[in-house]
This record gives sequence, structure tokens and C-alpha cells, in this order.
Amino acid sequence: MSLKSFHKVFISLCLACCAFVAWWASGHNQQGLSAPWLLAASLAALAALVPYLAWRIRRA
Repeated sequence: MSLKSFHKVFISLCLACCAFVAWWASGHNQQGLSAPWLLAASLAALAALVPYLAWRIRRA
């Protein structure tokens, strides 16, 4: 596996983790537990990583 493909896989795994944390934090917000900062941070990370992955794929 080349370094470029490893980078793509690693970014994809980070996207999956951010999506899971966003899902988990939204569930906690609906139950009345307080995690709005975690939801906001994970959504911000998703918003930054999606264009970065698209740029990385186009660049290869």
C-alpha cells in the first residue's frame, strides 16, 4: 500500500469516526444529556474532512 492510498484510507476512517461521534452526540442531546460542543466539533471536522478527501482523491 502506497503512502497516498494509506492517506486516503486514514482520512476515510477519520470521517467514519467523526460521523459516529456526531450520531452519538445527537442521541445524547435528544435524551437531555449535554454534549452540544461535541456535536458541533464533530460536524465541523466532517465539514473539513469531506472536501479534503475529495481534493486528495482528485489529486491522485
